[in-house]
Amino acid sequence: RVSPIVDSDGEVTHFVGVQNDVTERKRSEQHLRFINNAANDLLELTDEDSVYDYVGRKLAGLLEKAIIVINKKQSDTHLINQGIYGLDETLLGRAMKLLGYSPEGHRYPIHPDTQRYFGSENLLQFDGTLTDWVQDVVPSTITRQLEKWAKINRLYFIGLQKHDELFADVQIYTRGEAAIKYPDLIEAFIRHASTSLARIRVEGNLRESEQRYRALFDDSQNLVFLHDFEGKFIDANDAALRLLGYERKDILNLDFKSLLEPDDLSQVAVVLEVIRETGRQKEPLTFKLRAHDGEIIYVETMSSVIQQNSEPPIIQGIARDITKQKRTHDNLQA
Repeated sequence: RVSPIVDSDGEVTHFVGVQNDVTERKRSEQHLRFINNAANDLLELTDEDSVYDYVGRKLAGLLEKAIIVINKKQSDTHLINQGIYGLDETLLGRAMKLLGYSPEGHRYPIHPDTQRYFGSENLLQFDGTLTDWVQDVVPSTITRQLEKWAKINRLYFIGLQKHDELFADVQIYTRGEAAIKYPDLIEAFIRHASTSLARIRVEGNLRESEQRYRALFDDSQNLVFLHDFEGKFIDANDAALRLLGYERKDILNLDFKSLLEPDDLSQVAVVLEVIRETGRQKEPLTFKLRAHDGEIIYVETMSSVIQQNSEPPIIQGIARDITKQKRTHDNLQA
């Protein structure tokens, strides 16, 4: 900002300029934009490998003079390398030739100090060299050559982890005299990536659980059916459809009135009220079902709520066909 200075006669004698240093504000804006963009990108990723690759590429772009190594935790005893970023093809080729194998996809035993360096959300500098860190898995003659070729100077470590569960370690090797100036930016970025990995793990576990349930649902020899408190059917397994003579496309058009005999409907209303209050049927009950061809089938059922918070709540019923036993019993009583 420039302001004029005037004398007692009102004449401008000179100007005074005031300049504000906005470097720090601009840098803060850039960092915030980086984190916001990364958070949005991470929300779009649906598998762990994509997250690891994204983290490696973004860090390599953010830290121009750095090598990024990401190792995924494969078991309680081993890590597997997910990728090396920031290393040009020529130098990577020399490293592979020296090692005798490609680092990517290679398994390594977990370092004794893994929890110390990767068990928190903080970026920590390793007080030693690359040779010191990998001395138990790579010969020192090789790592010293790598340090010389790549001009590796400082080592920084941080873990991709959430709720004490380590997903992967992130190792950052700065080159030459370069040092990491903004560790808080990297820590914020890694926290977002860790949250994304945790979300993907949860979603994967849910999918596996649903697949296991679906397999049990479809393969069960018992009749398994899902319905709401209004008696409208949502799904049924193949055993139920075969026994009743319906096709899968018919399910959503079925309800208790279309399957149950009229004298059983009042009993069903009582059972549904018990399930609404307690979440489950108290004891097995026998009902008469009317198949598609009009045949009466006797079943013994137990039902319970399996998704209370869904809309509408979902009840699972499991029934077994007791028609033969019922008719045998009735014949003996005749």
